[in-house]
Amino acid sequence: MKRFKRIAVFLAAVVLVLSFAACDGGGGLFGRPNRKNVFRVGISENTEEHAMMQSLIAGFKKANTDVTIDFSVESYSGNYSDKLVSQASSGELPDLFFTLDSLVGYFASTKITVDLGDYFTQYGFSDDLIYPEVAEVGKVGDEIHMLGREYSQVVLYYNKAIFDDAGESYPSESWTWDDMISAAGKIAKLDSDGTVLRAGLDMRLNWPVTMLQYFEGKGGTLFNENGTAGQINDKARAAYTELRDMTKSGAILDTFGNTGLSFTGSNVGMYFGVRADAPVINKSLASWDVVHVPDMETNVVALGASGYSVSALGQHKDLAVRFLFYIMSAEGQTILARSGNVVPALKSLADSNEWKDYPKAGINQNAFLQETGVKKVFPISTYMSKPQNAGMLTDALNKQVTSPILSSSGAISASDWSSYETALTNAMK
Repeated sequence: MKRFKRIAVFLAAVVLVLSFAACDGGGGLFGRPNRKNVFRVGISENTEEHAMMQSLIAGFKKANTDVTIDFSVESYSGNYSDKLVSQASSGELPDLFFTLDSLVGYFASTKITVDLGDYFTQYGFSDDLIYPEVAEVGKVGDEIHMLGREYSQVVLYYNKAIFDDAGESYPSESWTWDDMISAAGKIAKLDSDGTVLRAGLDMRLNWPVTMLQYFEGKGGTLFNENGTAGQINDKARAAYTELRDMTKSGAILDTFGNTGLSFTGSNVGMYFGVRADAPVINKSLASWDVVHVPDMETNVVALGASGYSVSALGQHKDLAVRFLFYIMSAEGQTILARSGNVVPALKSLADSNEWKDYPKAGINQNAFLQETGVKKVFPISTYMSKPQNAGMLTDALNKQVTSPILSSSGAISASDWSSYETALTNAMK
């Protein structure tokens, strides 16, 4: 019965007509006149994303003077994933759209996006040109339904002012996980009632990317090998209990019980983030830097990639493919690099100052690049036999497992662990 209720809720959500603003001033999505004369691009509502896309369009039109069609950049506020799913259900997806790695499986399974591998030869493109991890997150079986535009791995940002205030040394590339946790405890501040006034580290406990990284590094598993059921092994259970204790001490920020502390607000000393966070952090903090994620029992790093997909239902599919491969060219990737938001997916640009000088020179830019000998942890959808259910699994992990554990006290019973596993299993069906 629960499964049918979830299906009913999902179907109700995807048929809901959602409106959103068109950043180019061309009007709303629905009711747009004569779409045959408009090439539509969908992105998330973000100032940096809009600026990047406008620069890409300008570069593409300059390099392709035969393209005279009007481009409409349409941005989505609120939950980006929900908006794309809603548009897909009503056949309203833009010709080309920004894609999250967690949605690739869903779009492929519903035949909504184009297999981009069919165009590699025509445009002289190859997986070998980009980082293998970037290529991997865009694949579903033997097909490619997203081209990742960036190399995006989790890094450790830190606020130098907080370490100075606490009299502690800055994080370094030689740090171990234990070094980081020890420093997090030392820079944390609690009042006499035990309320956390300043947290040591924001691990982003509601983000599966960093949670999977944590459990993998601790030798723990949350799912079975087939990706069909929850399976929280003993090491993961111990890691969860350890995490709960660290949130109560202030070493780790309790994301679910947080009362307004944040890294950019200068009351959290360290932060697990990705390259796209750098421009905002640079605007918010006067003195900051970044290092690779410190080594755990198993040396791991979580990564993913956002990129672009082509709608199989669009009226301008050929132009969308052509524009996408421009974005993936050296010229297009350089335009993206100059924004400071991304590390280009092209390996040939790894040492380019086009991105290393942004958002400011002098920081440890190499922390954003891959390390050799480090196990890669991919997005949660790659652990599932049905990747299209990644959203439901994320909700279950956050609301039915992590949040209750962090708010608990004392030993967690076997029946509780069993119920947590059942919640994960139900979400994966």
